[in-house]
Amino acid sequence: MKNKILFIIFFSLFLSSCSKQTMYNLRQDGITLVEEEKYEEAIKKLNDSLILGDGDITDFQLDILLYKAECEYRLAHYDKAKELYKVLLTIDKNNKEYEKLYNASLTYEKLLNAKKALDNNNIDEAEKLLNDVRNSGLENDKSYLFNEIILMEKRGLYKEALSLINKYLITYPDDNEAIKEKDFIALRTMNIIEPTTQAKEEETTTKTN
Repeated sequence: MKNKILFIIFFSLFLSSCSKQTMYNLRQDGITLVEEEKYEEAIKKLNDSLILGDGDITDFQLDILLYKAECEYRLAHYDKAKELYKVLLTIDKNNKEYEKLYNASLTYEKLLNAKKALDNNNIDEAEKLLNDVRNSGLENDKSYLFNEIILMEKRGLYKEALSLINKYLITYPDDNEAIKEKDFIALRTMNIIEPTTQAKEEETTTKTN
């Protein structure tokens, strides 16, 4: 009976040791995949490693969460990245790096939502989101600049949109989507009917009288 109990204890310890080794191996595999920029595969490995943990929040688990958050961020899954950085901040509230990454994820999430709003012609919502993005310091971001152009266009402010897209193409001359958009805006600008000189004079006369 005593030998049986010892065997059970030994076997349990052996399984625990194997499980921990597998957990560490999976984490390392995940990190390697992150370095190879294979982010979706990396997330799977990191998740498997977390599952084998004992549920306690340790530096090991925090490290995995940090790598997971980076993967989601690189994949432009800003909503998921934001939530992971939020979890990390609840554990380490004074970590400035976590706070910076959380705010960046939040801002880029708003930028994505602004594009969706523009695609659905929710102009007011898009403008509010773009204002938030600009106030967060991303006014020179490529995606922000392009969405600002689309906003101007959808507002019917074609001359302003054309001016913005000309500046945009100086910085990004190989952006084919922007080149096509410029042609579209230019056509709309040409269709704007300017008052004739005679009409302007008549309007001035009317106001004077």
